Amino acid sequence: MKCFVASHTTALRAIRFTRRRFYLLPWREVEAAEQQDALRACSAGARTLDWDLLACSGLVGDDAPAAHALVAAAGKRRRSSRVCCHVAPASLPSRSLLHVRADLYTASPALCCLQFAEAHSLIQTLALVMELCGTFTMFEAPRDKAEKEEGGYCEAEQALTLNKLNAYLARVAKTRGTAKTRRALRYALEGARSPMEAIMAAQYHLPFSLGGFGCRTMWLNHRLPFTRRAQAASGMPYAVCDAYLPAARIDLEYNSGHHDGRGARLHDERRSAGMSALDVQTIVINGEQLRNVEALEAIAQTIYRRAGKRFQNRTKGSAVKQLALLNELRVCFGLKPC
Repeated sequence: MKCFVASHTTALRAIRFTRRRFYLLPWREVEAAEQQDALRACSAGARTLDWDLLACSGLVGDDAPAAHALVAAAGKRRRSSRVCCHVAPASLPSRSLLHVRADLYTASPALCCLQFAEAHSLIQTLALVMELCGTFTMFEAPRDKAEKEEGGYCEAEQALTLNKLNAYLARVAKTRGTAKTRRALRYALEGARSPMEAIMAAQYHLPFSLGGFGCRTMWLNHRLPFTRRAQAASGMPYAVCDAYLPAARIDLEYNSGHHDGRGARLHDERRSAGMSALDVQTIVINGEQLRNVEALEAIAQTIYRRAGKRFQNRTKGSAVKQLALLNELRVCFGLKPC
């Protein structure tokens, strides 16, 4: 097979496939000279491609039989129902590509964010950023009903960090998708361990104008060290908070239903004792509450009250915006809208 540079949804599919299969991305970042050579050599002709190789690398499948390619110039484009060509920006910085194997390259996670933002909304872009900056990855396509209930995901190492994405945006100047990705970066949080955690965090973190609850300072999967008194009460040295709001001293926890066993309940009781000793209130949110914006707003009011602030949402049509945001976030992560 001649050189092929995967782009857009094909690159994103490969990233998800590899994170699911290997837990991390083992691919090498490409420097400027090799990147230019790969783009110039990229063959977009369907007949020249090894489709079996693309399939076993996760780039194509039954649900996505066509491939997106990145080429150096418009003259390298080819008309084909199986390959969609995109011209690489002239200002594309080094390390925008990753080397997969042999003559196969793919867009980096940071470049994928920009390409995704071109054709998707701000919230969809935010959801992708939080996935790539989280410790979970979505499946390339939903597998069955059981997986759809929790979003069809598995654990994986972070593919990107917010700092790395911010540094990349500073180097791509006015490339398409940059402005929307930069805006999504303002609201993104890293470290979510599941789609449901990401939905919960985004709903509370986003501003009123976008349908969120404006809880700005929030740390996901934050390790909270216990004082000697808290350790005595719990027998634990620390707690890891799904979403910690330091101003309110509140820990938001998403209960996925895996805390119902006797051992899990005992652990949660000990943990709660330690958190109480720190004067940190733990609020558990379950799947039913994450479908109910009124229940979520009631919790937001508690957060504001604990932080010594008044909950004042003067946004016109706030209830409609809150529900729209929640539904869009749920759909982004493969869940049914409310």
